[in-house]
Amino acid sequence: MLIEEISCESTNINQGPSAERIAQRRADMPDVYRKNYDTAMTGNSRKAGVKAFCLECMMWQREEVRRCTSVACPLYPYRPFQDTENASERADLTTETENFDQGEE
Repeated sequence: MLIEEISCESTNINQGPSAERIAQRRADMPDVYRKNYDTAMTGNSRKAGVKAFCLECMMWQREEVRRCTSVACPLYPYRPFQDTENASERADLTTETENFDQGEE
């Protein structure tokens, strides 16, 4: 079974523009990340979905995902490849962002 068929069946997408966009997106990504993308597209793994989203956002660069500073992104706390050494820094950034959003300085 082709991956386009798997993606379409698991996400209830019929053949057409959606299937073409999925196939194109899949073709444009590095081979090493296609399996994760396929898993994400089944809808059975939120972790795979977050990983695929973050990697695509950062142009498929793992190190860029690790160094992400987009604390306003709703997926920021869940992004993959986080190093535990900087966990306290991330917590400080998240708190600063929350305080800013609430109008505090």
